[in-house]
Amino acid sequence: MFGISRDALWAFGVHILTASGAFFAFLSLVAAAEKDFTKSFLWMGIALAVDGVDGPLARKLEVKKWWPFWSGDMLDAVIDYVTYVMIPAFILYQSGLMGKNFSFLSAA
Repeated sequence: MFGISRDALWAFGVHILTASGAFFAFLSLVAAAEKDFTKSFLWMGIALAVDGVDGPLARKLEVKKWWPFWSGDMLDAVIDYVTYVMIPAFILYQSGLMGKNFSFLSAA
């Protein structure tokens, strides 16, 4: 298809899988903004599952061989930061567990 091998297409699919983590992180953030923390953690769990399989899958499908100039590592790092740092901090802030006087510390 379009001069791209099937293996290269499968390898690119791993980049799409990695990027889907941003979608699940966004859904987690929306749920947290709505104070639906159960749903927020559900979406975060799905993002965790995606994060757990995309790296091994990338190595198995030799993504760096097929797409050497497209760094999935950077994309993965940004999504991980949002999913495992920013969203939990926002959940902590939004939940009120820190109290009114200390809620600003949820960003620390």
